[in-house]
Amino acid sequence: MKLRRAGRGAPALGLVLAVVLLGAPEARGGWTTHLYMNDIRDLAVTPSGVWCATGGGALFYDFDISGFRAWNRTTDGLASDTLTSVEALADGRIAFGTSASGVSLYEPGLGLWFNQTSLTWPIAGDRVRFIREERGWRLIGSLGGFVAWRDGDVREACQQGIDICGLPGWDITAGIEFDGALWFGAWTGEGSLGGVGRLSYGTTGDWETLNAGLPSRQIVDFAAWGESLYCATTQGIAVWTGARWAERSQGLPAGGAVTDLSAGATRLLAAKSGPIAGVFSWDGAAGRWRRVGPDTLNLQAYCVAEGADGVVWAGTSPLKSGRGWLEPGEDGLWEFVGGEWIQHRRNGPHPVAVYRALTVDDRGRVWAASSASQRGWRISRLENGVWTSFDQRNSPLSNAWVFDLRVRGDELWVGHCCCSRDDDFCVFDIWTPGAASAAVLDSIYNVYDSTEDAWGNLWFASFYDGAAATSKGLFHYDRALGAWTRYSSQSTGGLLVSDRVTAVEAEGERLWIGYQNDGLTRVRLDAQGRPQMSAWSWLHYSAEDAESPLPGNGVRALAAGPGQVWVGTTQGAARWEEGETWRTFRPSPWGLPGSEITDIEITADGAAWVAMRGSGVTRVTRDAAGGFQFEQFRPPDLVNPDATVLAARPGGRDIWIGTSQGLAHYTPAQGAGGASVAEITVFPNPFNPACGVGARAVALPGRAARGTICDASGRVVGRFRDAWSGDELWDGRDLDGRPVAPGLYVIRAQTREGWLTGRVAVLDLPCD
Repeated sequence: MKLRRAGRGAPALGLVLAVVLLGAPEARGGWTTHLYMNDIRDLAVTPSGVWCATGGGALFYDFDISGFRAWNRTTDGLASDTLTSVEALADGRIAFGTSASGVSLYEPGLGLWFNQTSLTWPIAGDRVRFIREERGWRLIGSLGGFVAWRDGDVREACQQGIDICGLPGWDITAGIEFDGALWFGAWTGEGSLGGVGRLSYGTTGDWETLNAGLPSRQIVDFAAWGESLYCATTQGIAVWTGARWAERSQGLPAGGAVTDLSAGATRLLAAKSGPIAGVFSWDGAAGRWRRVGPDTLNLQAYCVAEGADGVVWAGTSPLKSGRGWLEPGEDGLWEFVGGEWIQHRRNGPHPVAVYRALTVDDRGRVWAASSASQRGWRISRLENGVWTSFDQRNSPLSNAWVFDLRVRGDELWVGHCCCSRDDDFCVFDIWTPGAASAAVLDSIYNVYDSTEDAWGNLWFASFYDGAAATSKGLFHYDRALGAWTRYSSQSTGGLLVSDRVTAVEAEGERLWIGYQNDGLTRVRLDAQGRPQMSAWSWLHYSAEDAESPLPGNGVRALAAGPGQVWVGTTQGAARWEEGETWRTFRPSPWGLPGSEITDIEITADGAAWVAMRGSGVTRVTRDAAGGFQFEQFRPPDLVNPDATVLAARPGGRDIWIGTSQGLAHYTPAQGAGGASVAEITVFPNPFNPACGVGARAVALPGRAARGTICDASGRVVGRFRDAWSGDELWDGRDLDGRPVAPGLYVIRAQTREGWLTGRVAVLDLPCD
């Protein structure tokens, strides 16, 4: 069986395929998100696995495969990547609370997401703090109030500014039904007392504030254990005595914060982070908390839950750890079984998420450098689906932010920035991963950008206002001679307008040089690839010139493609082509939506991708009439609208986008723009469902997120999700589990190359 992209199928498919494809989505490229997902903020244990709400999307540890499945924000999927809570509902759905987008509901049986906000549901606010369902009650607390369902109907609700009620605060962080009353916990703020409020819904309907004896009025969670109600605050745990709270923090280490409280199948559990962290179990006989597991493991537990089988699960997060991140050996999902903790970690980029440099090498490996204040720097490599990170702990590279990264064979050429004085931090490194040492070029500082010219030599742009004592300008590396040359405004007699060089790009026999605030220079190179030192060889562009094509003098990005050069500035972009034809692009709703250009890349199809601060990325192409077409991309396609760096695969049409929060990857439909249509083989075809062998894919282009099987009338008879090559797509049965009638059926699969479609025959064949 062959699968083809929708709309490009062979005519031999006939009327059956034409009917099914009617109204099918256009085959187009797909987006993939790469986020750090080991920042786990809440857990829900089910018989099939553990659902995790993380700071980078939804994560599921599947017991059947002993591995993870993940979801990120998409147009028709998860509403947000920043999740606060998760609960397995009685109807089988999984509910995720988001930080600002309401509630996302996932139906595992269908593989579909449904999103609810305060506009469509009676939740008090879209900044959801917790979701809890038990004993017929569903409670959702938000910044702004709560709503309580009973057997599917709203029974109680209180919203800030609308309802009058006895909540002790409006940031509702915890809730539980206990002893015929609804108990809600709040944090202080906006003049609120914080603490615990109790609503006697079954009797008087009165509210009471019950804060006497609490270690803190910042409530974390409630748990009913035995006949008692326990309350976790940031400063300790208390139990309700009937008149006041009595502290139950004995055995918990001092310092840090209690982050979760959970009544499991066999024990009451608490999670604690900080200098001395871990998971603790309440010992009622001794009247104290005891650590779960060895004292030597300082587990930065942020949430904890126990399954029906007595296995304890803990999620780690840096939120209360006192650090900006956790090391790979510390983060992820932890399972306590057989007397020891076992780590389950999803492989992915490191949590240092502000991307400063990005490249794809000739072997298809993705290299991403990220850095942020208080969080350090990392270089991450994606190779064969596996992420590896390098920093000062496992590499000899200089301990400074990475702003430029080039890969030549197995060597990394690493340019650091931004150091304020002439020290060892922002020198230039050349390193082969795994080597014990790096070559250090201690005369090249604060590298912003680089390019390779037609001679195979390298150029580096250097600038940082805070580094007055260091050499800046333009650096040239002659590969054949192994020699470095620095060009400055002084050494060129003013031909190089400024030493504050922020961008450089080679284009044929010309070199384009962008400055921090002084516009753009173009210089012709001689036969040895050196700048010609005659004034006529240097051409300068400034936004102050009446006929200048530059929208601004602050140049931040340069990119060259066949017959074209793009210039990105802080006030828009410009495009040059042979014949001295220029086109200027200033911000507009129908063109480039932003003014501050951060990077530009040109892909193999001639399209220019423009990254902007706060405005995502825009793909710019020429149309048949010689004009320009603009395709704008923002979240949810992108991780974040602050696009910082771009990288195109050599000879490819796909693009990688680094943002201030994570990575996104766009793969265009392979059949678009006149490209050949790839085929995907599926077998067996035909097949008999009674034989127990289903249709499987041989060469899907990565993961198929979901798919459907339709009969000749277009009726959906089957679905699949999260399928890879070799996985069974369909067993020949309909949605009710009955074998379908013999005939021709169409399979459609959503992949990173768009929707693929093809046919398969079901026949009453003898089984082998």
